[in-house]
Amino acid sequence: MTDIPELWDHQKITIEESLNMLLQGKNVLISLPTGSGKSRIIIEILKALKDNNPNLHVLVIAPRRIQSGSVWQKEIQKWAGSIYNVTMSLDGKKEPKLRDEFWENVRTYNYVVLATPNVIEIDLNNGLIDINYFDIIVLDEAHHSIKRSEDGYSLSKWYSFLKNYKNKIIGATISDKVPLTLVDETSKILNASIVTTDKAKENKIDRVIIKLQNPSYSLLNELISKETGRLVAIFKQ
Repeated sequence: MTDIPELWDHQKITIEESLNMLLQGKNVLISLPTGSGKSRIIIEILKALKDNNPNLHVLVIAPRRIQSGSVWQKEIQKWAGSIYNVTMSLDGKKEPKLRDEFWENVRTYNYVVLATPNVIEIDLNNGLIDINYFDIIVLDEAHHSIKRSEDGYSLSKWYSFLKNYKNKIIGATISDKVPLTLVDETSKILNASIVTTDKAKENKIDRVIIKLQNPSYSLLNELISKETGRLVAIFKQ
């Protein structure tokens, strides 16, 4: 069995602060830089919440490009095998006539659901699920849940179901790529407290020195893809 890497200090801080806020009845918007391990932070939060309440109902919502690539499934499998074993993914490829059976299985076996926002909106409108069945909704790239109009900011079309949602939200956004104004407006619309830490900037870069005899482009690309968010220094021996 592969050892699970130790959490970085900024991850521990973010997890603790987020859990404290959730226990106080607050929604949370985690805002950290690229490569700071936001998905693992959220998975660790979910593990802690599920340990405290095994019957917790969880919905993870991610944009189509992320969900279609099964990014969250891979992350959950990597960091939380026990949750991965009770996880189901839903996207537009599943025929509408099969979705009723899907949701029945979710309710029967208490699956963690991974889905795109448009699929959730459609199935809610078709009466297949009650959004308040879920105790926790995770919003990946939470800034996509709002839009700007002449009157300011409001929930975007495919996230309108959040208007009727009464339980807890954990959102995640990228602090170094999303304008601060958009992060602030997202927190207001979601009624969420922003959780961030300057320590993430310090720990964001993990330097790895690799000695190679004859580095090739394919090998370099493979190494870099495995070290997303890290600085890879390569020295020719």
